[in-house]
Amino acid sequence: MHLSLTKPPGGLRFGGMSWFLGGVLLAGCTNAEPPDPSVGSGSTVTTTAAATNATNGATTSSPGVTAGPAGGSGGSSISEAASGNGNTTAGSESGSSGGAGGMPNLVVPGTEGFDCSPSDGSEIKLKLTQLVGDLEAPTGIYQPPGETERLFVTLQGGRIEILEGGSVSGTLLDLSERVDVDTTTYDERGLLAMAFHPEFQTNGKFFVTYTSGNADDDDLTEYVSEFTADGDSADPESERVFISFPHPENNHNGSGMALGLDGHLYVSLGDGGWETPAADMFGNAQNPQSPLGSILRYTLEGDPAPGNMPDAAPEVWDKGVRNPWRITSDGCTGDLYIADVGYEEEDEDSSPPTEEINVEPPGEGHKNYGWPVMEGGACREEGCEASDFVLPVDSYPTLPGNAIVGGYVYRGRQIPGLRGTYIYADWGMASFWAFRYENGAAVDQREITSDINPDGFSTGTIVSFGQDSAGEMYVIAWTQNAEGSPHLGDVYRIDSE
Repeated sequence: MHLSLTKPPGGLRFGGMSWFLGGVLLAGCTNAEPPDPSVGSGSTVTTTAAATNATNGATTSSPGVTAGPAGGSGGSSISEAASGNGNTTAGSESGSSGGAGGMPNLVVPGTEGFDCSPSDGSEIKLKLTQLVGDLEAPTGIYQPPGETERLFVTLQGGRIEILEGGSVSGTLLDLSERVDVDTTTYDERGLLAMAFHPEFQTNGKFFVTYTSGNADDDDLTEYVSEFTADGDSADPESERVFISFPHPENNHNGSGMALGLDGHLYVSLGDGGWETPAADMFGNAQNPQSPLGSILRYTLEGDPAPGNMPDAAPEVWDKGVRNPWRITSDGCTGDLYIADVGYEEEDEDSSPPTEEINVEPPGEGHKNYGWPVMEGGACREEGCEASDFVLPVDSYPTLPGNAIVGGYVYRGRQIPGLRGTYIYADWGMASFWAFRYENGAAVDQREITSDINPDGFSTGTIVSFGQDSAGEMYVIAWTQNAEGSPHLGDVYRIDSE
């Protein structure tokens, strides 16, 4: 996600990703022997060129027309069979077992409080209720499973604040000395995302992605780490690093974190930056040995998960994303939603800039989502074959927008007519959209700005969404700051009118 109100040199923004390296297209891989899960954990990754040639069975599409993901790598499919309230999805499994990401769970771990019953079909009228204001550059809002009172807000500057009763009651973690980012400017570095271990209430473990250093000084490093809380606070020295690696630019740092139906941790990373005016200047999104431009997948113990992409770095699950801000799992189906920011600038003989959403059914990894060979449903490079890539289920033109902000599938009890609906937004337009994902395609696609945000954020911008342990949803919006002052942000809950 790109946290800039101004258009950068070369026109890159939050999302687009380049999937071309050394003249080789990286297509999704078929199921094969998984890499050794003991390799690569907690190590620094060196980017090298390599590629695979198998296709992933994606459906084809004409330029400008999106299609649902197809094919897979031997993963299971889950059919929802919910009844009553609570995330008690019985979920019958079909298809081959023991695929790329076998599905031992019937619900996504940690989402047992979600309501998986179908929408009641009633007309939905929404509003945003402000919970707290004037936080310093908030980037996300989260709640551990089983909690009902505390919410946790990540701040770009490196702190995770605890919200209770409409105010900040404490700090869970302070990494501000390590992060060292200037929140008075538009900068994509910092503390970017977190996720809680499903057993956080007993083991205190949670996961974060953050950056340390500055690419201008050639010392920017990105981390995926675990910390352990003792009560209401976590010692920064409790850090256990899953992976760290140098990052070439101060943008496209990612990022998102989500638990999957398989019980593993998924992490999204951008392609390496846009400071130089070229799509994926560093060739990371199509390089299977690079963690950048990828969806990574770990066990909760911090090892690369078994069954990750063959012939790739051990952590890599999917390739071909530009800057996915955010990824989230539907707690009732396990579908992984990947919101990927478009390139923003139309190259000569290239596809138009496009914001896109990909949906990956559980167990179907080893995908290539196309950047920079494709953007949206159209080719960007000569000789591109759309059938080599997975196409988005939904998309919209970048202009007059700015960058997609991925959301969640609503699974709460307070708005029955909204259940099963994915809500997302555009960072620059302060606009909201919604759809439902059914039978491999987006249906009931609609803009809901005039309902949920009729007056707009006249002096601000949408930065992130959140979801609590009951499946209710939240929105973070920044307000414009005075020159030299930190960016301030407000947290809202999505309610019915």
